Amino acid sequence: MGSMVERIVPIICRTLHKRILKVAKCMLWPVRPIATRQCLRKMTRANTSLMRLCVGMQLSPDELMLLGGCIERIRPCRILVFGLGYDSSFWRRLNHGGETVFLEDNPSWIALLKRHDPSLIIHQIEYDSDIDDADMYLDRSNVNYDTWPEAVISNTYDLIIIDAPTGHSPGCPGRMLPIIASTKLASPDGHVFVHDCDRDIEAGFSDQYLGPIRTMYQVGRLRHYGPIHN
Repeated sequence: MGSMVERIVPIICRTLHKRILKVAKCMLWPVRPIATRQCLRKMTRANTSLMRLCVGMQLSPDELMLLGGCIERIRPCRILVFGLGYDSSFWRRLNHGGETVFLEDNPSWIALLKRHDPSLIIHQIEYDSDIDDADMYLDRSNVNYDTWPEAVISNTYDLIIIDAPTGHSPGCPGRMLPIIASTKLASPDGHVFVHDCDRDIEAGFSDQYLGPIRTMYQVGRLRHYGPIHN
């Protein structure tokens, strides 16, 4: 399946990029939910069958269009992505002229994606968190980024995508740390996207740390937190 996905993704990327250009033109900020949703539905209807050919794409068509449309509006920009996937090259290409940096804790994914796209900027990191102990991270003083690359944590980003690490079962690292880190790493005018917000930890920590200062809009399982309130 992996090799098939690797062959198909570039074709899908080119097709989706054309439609994302149109989505970006009709996206409004601050987000007007009805107008934006109508635009997304119109533009993604034709992409649904195409996306089903590539099960490796991590986002649904609606989610991908929302995120891609935002990148299209602000590029070239600095993007930080927590997690690798078969869509990683798509984000890099979409942010043409900007810098897209990926953080990944799984060495196998790093090796696979480096082989697929050697131009990806990838930093391997380690998470010492556990979703079983998630409540302790409601206190920011328990958060430690000492093992994260200095080149990453010393910068700010125009857009952050949080789709890792794993958080679907007990013993997983969970996404508490990336969500908390985004409050420091995202620029005041930046955007933070958190995936899998149908789960309690992603939704709860996003509400705790991002909700009070940024406007939230959700499509599917993807939450978009916009620039900090004035």
